[in-house]
Amino acid sequence: MLRLYYTEQKIPSQEFLFSVLQQYHGVERQPLLYGEHGKPYIQGNPVFFSLSHSHELTALAVSDAPVGLDVEYALRKENYEAILRRLSPTEQAEIADMGAFLTHWTAKESYIKYKGKTLAALYQRLCFCEGVLSLDGKAVDAIISHGKLPHEYIYALCSAKKQAAEWIKVI
Repeated sequence: MLRLYYTEQKIPSQEFLFSVLQQYHGVERQPLLYGEHGKPYIQGNPVFFSLSHSHELTALAVSDAPVGLDVEYALRKENYEAILRRLSPTEQAEIADMGAFLTHWTAKESYIKYKGKTLAALYQRLCFCEGVLSLDGKAVDAIISHGKLPHEYIYALCSAKKQAAEWIKVI
């Protein structure tokens, strides 16, 4: 089971999380606990989730297995050149514009969220080249999928298995 939800309304993350979990998955509000690096979870509940925010959008992936989601606004104005210089030469050659940069960025970020690690711990060790995400030169043991959402958002989803999923707009 994999479900992806999003809203373009301003709403606090936990409000969105528990609204979706209660309405669509029957999970009542309860305290969130946090892993070693800050990944939230619900004690004793088999629902895994990953939240992401960008610009006006809040998105949530809900699954019965670990999942990582990253969403980025494609029309953002930040300059990505400083980060680009830190990437491998192969990655740099694949990135010609902001859209390509965000495809690479979201792949890495979704994997980091999937593993419950930190950006500082893994970002330099990850390489997204020719559509394959590698950690220390070896392909990761996860499935990365990409796509676009309405209003110029790019996302990447990382999970342990290939799963069909649809986006559901809520609120």
